[in-house]
Amino acid sequence: MGSVVEVRRPVDVAQLCARLGDADVSHIKGGEAELECPACESELLLCLEPGESTIEPGLSSELAKRLHAEAVQAGREFVATSLTKLFGRFTCPECRTTFNIADQVASGLAE
Repeated sequence: MGSVVEVRRPVDVAQLCARLGDADVSHIKGGEAELECPACESELLLCLEPGESTIEPGLSSELAKRLHAEAVQAGREFVATSLTKLFGRFTCPECRTTFNIADQVASGLAE
């Protein structure tokens, strides 16, 4: 099994799910993202909430930037910060490959 990062408080993903439409977002729940490393296929469970993390925050798409701006405007700093992790980059602890988290979550949704 891959790395597990402790979740301290769930992310409010209901609004994110509503914005994503009918997409299956079961890979993102309770402030976590379940995914596989694209290189070594290690199973990873990442914490998306604010706080110390090995995730490199980012806003890798126009959707990410728009959702982040809306969360900030609505005063939802917790959600805004969590989005920077969802749309950030992570280095697999097993093989050291760095990848875009949202891309890997999306590839898991396509399966």
